[in-house]
Amino acid sequence: MKILSIHDGHNASAGIFDDNRILSCISEERLNRIKFFWGWPELSIKRALDESHLTLDDIDVVTVSHFDTKNYIKRKLSLSESYNWRPKIFFGQLYNILQTIQKEMRIRRFAKGKKIKDIFFCDHHLAHAASAYYFSGFEDALVVTIDWLGDSLSHTAYEVKNGQWNWLVKGGTQESLGAFYAAITEGLGFKPNRHEGKIVGLAAFGDYKEIESKDENWFVKISDDKLQFKRHNYAPMMDKVRQLIQEGHERQDVAAYGQYLLEKLVVEHVNKLCELTGAKYLALAGGVFSNVKLNERLTEKCPIKKIFIQPAMGDEGLVLGSAAYYLNKIANKKFGKIENVYFGPSFDDEQITKILEEKGYQYQIFDNVPRRVAELVNQGKIVGWFDGRMEFGPRALGSRSILADPRNKNINDILNKRLKRSEFMPFAPSALYDKAEEVFEHVEQAWHPAEFMTITFKVKENWQDKILAVVHVDGTARPQLVRKDINGPYYEIINEYYKLTGIPLLVNTSFNMHEEPIVCTPQDALRSFEAGAVDYLVFNNKFMIAK
Repeated sequence: MKILSIHDGHNASAGIFDDNRILSCISEERLNRIKFFWGWPELSIKRALDESHLTLDDIDVVTVSHFDTKNYIKRKLSLSESYNWRPKIFFGQLYNILQTIQKEMRIRRFAKGKKIKDIFFCDHHLAHAASAYYFSGFEDALVVTIDWLGDSLSHTAYEVKNGQWNWLVKGGTQESLGAFYAAITEGLGFKPNRHEGKIVGLAAFGDYKEIESKDENWFVKISDDKLQFKRHNYAPMMDKVRQLIQEGHERQDVAAYGQYLLEKLVVEHVNKLCELTGAKYLALAGGVFSNVKLNERLTEKCPIKKIFIQPAMGDEGLVLGSAAYYLNKIANKKFGKIENVYFGPSFDDEQITKILEEKGYQYQIFDNVPRRVAELVNQGKIVGWFDGRMEFGPRALGSRSILADPRNKNINDILNKRLKRSEFMPFAPSALYDKAEEVFEHVEQAWHPAEFMTITFKVKENWQDKILAVVHVDGTARPQLVRKDINGPYYEIINEYYKLTGIPLLVNTSFNMHEEPIVCTPQDALRSFEAGAVDYLVFNNKFMIAK
């Protein structure tokens, strides 16, 4: 069964499945170069088909990660907030219904006249949940999703046992922790639904306790049974943030308070769900779980043995969930633990050399490229690494990465200046999988998600001064644990650097200038190179160019 999975919305994306095998997945932003693109993934559909060596005539089923109009209206009517007839609320709801009609018609027009046998409209949060559960490797799990909003829900929880789903919790607009954190983000002068990660980094510099002593659940609170959240409306929350700043509170302290509230509420929520279900395995998806500090806190404060965070936890990952849910329920297809997310485009040596020669670049070919890259990083050089299929999801994982020396405490300032990024954002390390427990604390619950940079760990004290570039002010780092059997060339770079220095990790930041998507094509990489992002650029573990 060939499935084309489409997400038409925020972080638009497309994916191709051949039964339970993922052939290709790509976000539209990587192709049209519009970060967090919202809309129809036209380029992604074409590219995913091309990468899979298929055409639309080969597709049996299309899955989409939103309700059709009938089920969307049914959902709206089932929520108490649907009966608010104030003009602003009413017209907002009407707009959402019209948008759903438009999206459904777009899908149906797309499929018309083709050999597609079925269109499956999947509930947004069910798609999130399926993307977490089916790729976790867990047989039984508590599955939790939290984001801003999708199909009128902001959070859900499911108990899954032996593949049977039991829906435990659902929350609507006024329970949205994604909206709460977005209000904190916008109130602090950043872009909501875009810069929440900056608030996580900024929060580590602050102290929330003074603000906490003055606040009586003004922003958000949890219900008595801990199964629901309740927040204020968006604009007043944003105004409250600005008021706190005007009263003399530092931005980092307000950020710290927002982060503290988020962690406190989600931990209480998950603990209550674990108490109800007895679950020991936790699977997570939804944009709120891009918050790596929250994910660390869940491993510390909840009675779980293992945690899994979908690597593409945002809306781009919905294409994984809608297809997986359909395949399991309709065709009883099974899925195992996801091993990697290298689902994007790749470019062969002939394509690379043609592009370099057309642009007049002189390149070198080395017998042992990983050794050469390790030597350059050891000398303080910054290297762009472009190899194999592009990563799917928000993290650069050694396919489209910038590599630098983790010992240099000034490397953050150097990279921030060259990439035009914010000074308080920490950089992350890629580390040898087999050396992780030497450097990081409490890895045992989160080996798997740490392969995808979705969680932070405390750095052991004896290592903190050795790797200053990747240790945040709170003593944590967000590592990617690299396995040789998953990405051999990238592992070898880190291993060669380890042989030279005794340090089993490198700085790994995404290969892009600030506010741009991660590079996809060789041409994208060359533009960043020409803009001064890196000193050296390596393609396909073979071709190297230098400034």
